[in-house]
Amino acid sequence: MKKISHIWFLSRKRILLMISPLLWFWLCGQKAASGNFQLTDLQANYDAPAVIPTSFYVGVGFAISAAVGGFFGLRFYRAKMEELEQIRIKREQTDMTLHTLYESLKMSEDEVELVHRLGNRREAEEILSMMRSNKLFEEAVDELIEEGSLDAELMAAIHAMRTKLQFNLTNKDCEVINTKMLLPNMRVECSVTAKGRQLAFISLIKEVSERGVRIDPPMIKRRPANLLQFKVIKCRVRRQGDADYEFALRVEEQKTETPGIVWLGHSNDIRKMAIRESERLELNQDALFRRVEASEYAQEMRSVRGSADDYKIKGKIIDMSAGGMKLAITQKLEDPLKNGEIFLFHLSGASLLENMAATVLATIPSGKQLNVHLQFRDSNALTRIKLLQFLHRYKKQQVAA
Repeated sequence: MKKISHIWFLSRKRILLMISPLLWFWLCGQKAASGNFQLTDLQANYDAPAVIPTSFYVGVGFAISAAVGGFFGLRFYRAKMEELEQIRIKREQTDMTLHTLYESLKMSEDEVELVHRLGNRREAEEILSMMRSNKLFEEAVDELIEEGSLDAELMAAIHAMRTKLQFNLTNKDCEVINTKMLLPNMRVECSVTAKGRQLAFISLIKEVSERGVRIDPPMIKRRPANLLQFKVIKCRVRRQGDADYEFALRVEEQKTETPGIVWLGHSNDIRKMAIRESERLELNQDALFRRVEASEYAQEMRSVRGSADDYKIKGKIIDMSAGGMKLAITQKLEDPLKNGEIFLFHLSGASLLENMAATVLATIPSGKQLNVHLQFRDSNALTRIKLLQFLHRYKKQQVAA
C-alpha cells in the first residue's frame, strides 16, 4: 500500500505541471530569464514564415504517450497488487483450514509429515483437497508406490491414515474405487467355480491392510476348505442404502500352519450392482405363525422354534419375495392385528435352521379372510441367500410342472 501511495503522489498531473515550463522553453528555442532582452525582440519579423519545429510534435507525442502509458500502467499495477493480496489472503485461509483439520483429527506430527509426504510437498490447497477426496488420496498412494519407497511401517501408517480420514465402505460420500475400503468384521458373499459348479459361502473379513484382505475359509466336514486350488474368488458386499459391489480377488496365500487364514489380493476393478427386489412368486403354502408384540420381540427368538402352543395362528402364504410376503388368515383372532407387530414362522423347504421374522405393514379384510402384508426383518446374508435359493427352486418346479 505504501508503494501505491508513493505512485499516486507522483501522478501524471503533478509530473506534467513540473515539466511543462521546461518543455515549453525547449520547444520554442527561447532562453529563460534572458538578460539582454530588448523591445526590438517584440517586433514582427516578416523575412521568413513561422514554422513549428518538428521537435514540438515529437515532444507532444512523447508527452501524450507517457501520460497514457502511465495511466494504464498504474491501473495494471493496482490490479496486480490486489490480485497478489487476494492470493495471500486465500493462502492464509487455506493454511488455517488445514491446521484446523489436523487438530480436529488429532493428528500427530508423524501423521502430518505423512500427509505432506503423500502430497509431495505441494501447496496447502492441494493437500486439503487430497484429505477430502479418497480418489486423490489413492492417486497419491499410487505415486508413492511407483517410487518404490514403501516399507512395512509406512504401509501400516498409510492404512491407518485411510481409516482416520474415513475413506471406507461405510462412508457414502466416498466412491468405492478399490477393496482397500473394506472393513474388518464385514460379511462378504463369496463364490468359486469347481468342476463346472458354482459354490457359494459367506465369510467374515478378519483384517484389511495394504497387503490384502484376510478372510476365513469355509468349513467342509469340520475342516477348512483349501482355497489355494482356485485362482480367484468372486465376492460381493452391500453398502446399506446404496448398492451391492462385486469384485474378484486373487488367492494369494493360505498358511498351512494356520489353515484358517487366507490372504486375498486387492483389486481396483469394482462393479456397482443395483439393489433389486427379487421376483414375487405365488406359493399358496400353509404355515403356522407366532404373534409377538414389537416391544417384546428379541432377535434371539428367531433361533428357537418354541412349542406348538406358541404357534397358534394358521395362515396361508399367498406370495413371497426376498423382501416380504402376503399372508391370508381365515381364523378369527382374539385381538385385531396392529401394524408393527412381529410374526415368527418356519419356512419349510428353505433349509433354514432359524425362524423367519416379519413385520406387519398392513392388514386388508377381504370377505371372510384377512390379507396381511409383511416385510422380513433381521435377515442376515446367509438367510437371504437361502431364501433366494428357495424361491429359485420353487420357480423351476413351477416351470417344470
